Amino acid sequence: MDIKTDIYLNQISQGVKPLNEAVEWFISAKEIQIEVLRRLIYFILQSGALGKDVESAISNSGLKPTFTPCQLLLKVFREEPNGNIMLSQSLSNIANLPESEREKSFKLLLAMFSIADKRKREKGLQPEKYWWHKDLSDVGVVEKILANG
Repeated sequence: MDIKTDIYLNQISQGVKPLNEAVEWFISAKEIQIEVLRRLIYFILQSGALGKDVESAISNSGLKPTFTPCQLLLKVFREEPNGNIMLSQSLSNIANLPESEREKSFKLLLAMFSIADKRKREKGLQPEKYWWHKDLSDVGVVEKILANG
């Protein structure tokens, strides 16, 4: 994964880039889909996602709770709502689902990332310390991130 993709995924999470555009991009990027899913999983875990975020993520993603990726995470919600030990394993299982589940997985993971990332940013983190907490709608900020690689 390159920095441009990382920025793009974070912009989607922050609501800077539209979800429908992101889904189209993901569908067309067949050769890197698994890599993108794994990168989202990394961001989700780094953002401090918890089992209790699952229901909101499913709702925000627009997916049916009966879909396989949703079911994998709902088990975490039921058994470990305030933790994330099971979450890590369930997220890994999502990355290993067949190709037919990737678009749903992408939508769900983006929703999960957005929820956890928003909570983390609202806790008053220092945006100067980590680029992904900065305002990625600001073209100047993005240009500086790209320049620093």
